[in-house]
Amino acid sequence: MGIHFSAYYVGERITIEDGMGPPQVYLEKEDHPTFDGLRYRGDTEFNNWVEKEYLHEDPENPDFEHAYWRPKDINSAVGWLLDQDFSTDRLLKLMAEMVTNPNLYLHTAH
Repeated sequence: MGIHFSAYYVGERITIEDGMGPPQVYLEKEDHPTFDGLRYRGDTEFNNWVEKEYLHEDPENPDFEHAYWRPKDINSAVGWLLDQDFSTDRLLKLMAEMVTNPNLYLHTAH
């Protein structure tokens, strides 16, 4: 069993108060329209290798938004992907878009 990635355009935090309990905080997000989130060979290796920069790490709630990340060094990530012997096209395309779109993040699911 492996992992798989999803790609999202992430927006602002929104708070929803329904009067039934404490306010719930969510992120506005939109699925990347063309990223293939199926499991691929090498995804686990990339996930383990890449140094991640997380979105809005919240020390009071370590799970909140912790799953949304980008490589700290996109150029390094691209170099690593180019050195691999498995298909990395979908991740390379995503890295290229991350360079120009700071709202594009990955989410890792196990």
